Amino acid sequence: MVRKVPRKKIDINKFSNFIKVSENFYEGAKNANKFEYYNAAGVLVIHAAIALADSVPIKYSGEKCSGDNHYEIIGLLNEKTPESRLKTNTSSVFLTGQ
Repeated sequence: MVRKVPRKKIDINKFSNFIKVSENFYEGAKNANKFEYYNAAGVLVIHAAIALADSVPIKYSGEKCSGDNHYEIIGLLNEKTPESRLKTNTSSVFLTGQ
């Protein structure tokens, strides 16, 4: 049985808000790193990546994953972004670890 990934509708025009949030998390991570708050820097970088990943399907379809499993974004990105060789290779690495 295929499990449906929980999704949430988001106004397409808000994709840039997610990019800005990602940038803010990244800047916070750089500042935390300067003060040797490495755990905080790591958490902020992860949140930056999540926000940036969320921005892509929002831009293309007005949807984002709403579940707790952050790996679900890989399927949504595959589904909502245009086909390309780079996309195929990148998805393969995330899904297989190779």
